[in-house]
Amino acid sequence: MGNVTGEKALLSPALVILRQLRVIGSMAFRPWDIYEALDLLKRGLIKPLYVEYKLQDAAKAHEDMERGRVMGRAVLLP
Repeated sequence: MGNVTGEKALLSPALVILRQLRVIGSMAFRPWDIYEALDLLKRGLIKPLYVEYKLQDAAKAHEDMERGRVMGRAVLLP
């Protein structure tokens, strides 16, 4: 969910029970998750969202992030 602010999240117990869902919490990722993620990228099963900026345009990248113009991540390239 990405709820790192500590706010309460609404969850329907009926939905969890009827769909036999599991709710798992984690502070971060497991060490081997990065290998799985890289494999998914390599096989083209997921596509990262990022915008590339030249290093000298770092201020613009920062401004775009603050104004919500960047979908995913901003990447600075040399």
